[in-house]
Amino acid sequence: MKVTHVITPINYGGGENLIINLIEKMDKSIDNSVLNLSYSEEFEKHLSINNTLHKRISNKNLGASPSKQKYLLFLVSILFQIFFVKDKIDGEIVHAHGFPANIFISFMKKLGLLKNKKIIFTSHSEKKSEKAFVRKFYLFFLREFDSITCVGEKSFESMNKIFPELKDKIIKINNGIKTENFCYKEKDYVLKENLGFSKNDIVAIYVSRLSPVKNHKFLIKLIKKINIENFKLLIIGEGEEKNNLINLTKELNLQDKIRFEGFVKNEKLSDYYGVSDIVLFPSSSEGFGISLVEAIGCRKPLVLFDNIYFKELKDSVFISKDENEFYKNTLDLINSEELRLQYGLRGEIIKNTLSIEACAKNYENLYRSL
Repeated sequence: MKVTHVITPINYGGGENLIINLIEKMDKSIDNSVLNLSYSEEFEKHLSINNTLHKRISNKNLGASPSKQKYLLFLVSILFQIFFVKDKIDGEIVHAHGFPANIFISFMKKLGLLKNKKIIFTSHSEKKSEKAFVRKFYLFFLREFDSITCVGEKSFESMNKIFPELKDKIIKINNGIKTENFCYKEKDYVLKENLGFSKNDIVAIYVSRLSPVKNHKFLIKLIKKINIENFKLLIIGEGEEKNNLINLTKELNLQDKIRFEGFVKNEKLSDYYGVSDIVLFPSSSEGFGISLVEAIGCRKPLVLFDNIYFKELKDSVFISKDENEFYKNTLDLINSEELRLQYGLRGEIIKNTLSIEACAKNYENLYRSL
């Protein structure tokens, strides 16, 4: 069986990581290839390392965190190529990941360019309500898919709510982590010192792209409010908000408390979790926060808002109903090493239920059922 994954890759995010891990863990009887609508050096480097056949139709690099408008303009710019990419799609099953790959593949299907092929769309985020005409636009294209998968509970519930006409096609397949990569590590004090922290600093970490929906500004203001001398914050990620966040850090005179580390390769992330004590995740929207599972896999206590909590996390995290409770939960963890250890161990217990092996098996079963 041949499967072609289609994605509009950014530098390297959740969708790219899922494809890499799925291909690595899937049964070798499934021949996977990848069609990139845009260019991502980091993603293509990982595909080459894994000896995965990949092709590209545009040399445009969309950066770390493109806006919906930027994606839409890009889609318009490549639509004329739709008649020339048929030969680049080897699979009997075509698996589109995210927007605008879903529209591109659906359009090909509507034009009769994917005859005798089954098409799947994976939604990697929580779907927000749209204006009536936008919903009809999406529905027009989503009807073409044989199956629509959602990477977690939030994505699944929102997709069913907004597109009830498609409920028979929508299924949930939880994303997963490579449990062998995200595991407990003794503190690397050399790395901690190289990052500018002292041995006795209590370090919080946030791994996410730097975009407004990820709510970094709240986190920076939280560090100011807490005002504990040895409490520091490590921010990992790139995105369009970076300059704004750095400027806010300077305005609040927090340069000695907050470190912007930029992009870190996925295989190195566990080292950075290893030097941290707490994970703070104030994002306002997530389909399935893979970073949450990676963090608890590394035995780290985690604070989040209740709107992004999903039931698979059970009681392994601190759930905050508002900003005041987020502040209180963070303060409790800062002040109690015992509490940090207790919640870290809770997270490690559930991580095996959210493994990439289980995720890959579910996709294998879906492919074969089609």
